[in-house]
Amino acid sequence: MENMFYGCTSLESLNITNFDTSKVRNFAYLLYNCSSLSYLNLSNFNTSNIKDMRFMFSGCSSLNSVDLSKFDTRNVKYMKNMFEDCQSLLSLDLSNFDTTNVENMEYMFYNCKSLKFLNISSFNTGNLIYMRGTFRGCSSLTSIDLSNFNTDSLKDIAYLFWGCSNTKYINIMNFNTSKVLYMDCAFRECSSLISLDISNFITKKVTWMAAMFMGCSLISSLDLSNFDTSLVTRFDNMFHSCKSLISLDLSNFNTKSALLMNGMFYNCNKLIYLDLTNFDTSTVIDLTRMFSGCQKFE
Repeated sequence: MENMFYGCTSLESLNITNFDTSKVRNFAYLLYNCSSLSYLNLSNFNTSNIKDMRFMFSGCSSLNSVDLSKFDTRNVKYMKNMFEDCQSLLSLDLSNFDTTNVENMEYMFYNCKSLKFLNISSFNTGNLIYMRGTFRGCSSLTSIDLSNFNTDSLKDIAYLFWGCSNTKYINIMNFNTSKVLYMDCAFRECSSLISLDISNFITKKVTWMAAMFMGCSLISSLDLSNFDTSLVTRFDNMFHSCKSLISLDLSNFNTKSALLMNGMFYNCNKLIYLDLTNFDTSTVIDLTRMFSGCQKFE
C-alpha cells in the first residue's frame, strides 16, 4: 500500500473501512500530501505485519483528528516523518503504540504546529537510533516529558526540539546520550524554556554542537560541567541569542578538535561572566562574530 494515495491533494473524504490489510507490510507514504483530507477512519485496519510507516500521514495538513487506538505497531521499524506537516492536528493519543522495534523517529511530528496534546507515555524506545527533528516545529506544545524514554541506542538528537517556541518544560533527565554523535540545534528557538537540566548528558562521542541552544532567550543558567567536547568540531552559534544568560563556566571544555566558533556567544547581551580558561583555538578556522553583542563584558 506504499504511495497508494500519494499526492491526492483534492481528496476530502476517504472510506477504506472494508480494506483487509492483514497481510500488508508497508504503509509508507500511504496518504502523503492528502492536504484536503480532514477526517479519516482507520479503525478496521489490521497493522500487525506493518514494518514501515514512514511519511504515512505527512502533508495531511487539514486532518484535525485521527483515531489510531487500534493500531498494532509491534513490528514497525520506521516512523520517520509519520505525522510531518499535520498542521491542523490538535491532539494525538499514541498511548497504545508498541514501539519496541522502532529504530527511526526522525521528524515524526515535524511542524505539527497546532498540536497541544501528545500522549507518548507508553513508548518503548530501547532500539531507537534516530531522533533528529522528532518534535521540530511543535510550537504549541507547552511541555514535553520524555523521562520514560530508553535512549541507550540513540545516535542523533540534532534539531530534536527546534522551534518548540511555547514549550516551557522539557524532561530528558533520563536520557542516555553516550552514543550520540549530533546535538546541533537540539534546543534551538526554545524561546519559552526557562530552565533545562542536561547535567546527565554524556557527550564523549558528539562531533557537532552548532546552534545547540541558539535562541533560548529565557534560560539564565546552564550546567555543562559534565560535557566532554574533545571530539566536537562545530561550536558555531552554540549560545547565539541566549539573551538571559548571566554566567557561563566552560572551563572544562576541550576544544582541541574545534573548527568553527563563529557566532558562538553572539548577542548574549546579559552575559557578565564567561570562563574560557582552557579554550584551545589552534585548529579553529572561523571566529567571526564570536562575542558580537556581548554588551556587558568589561
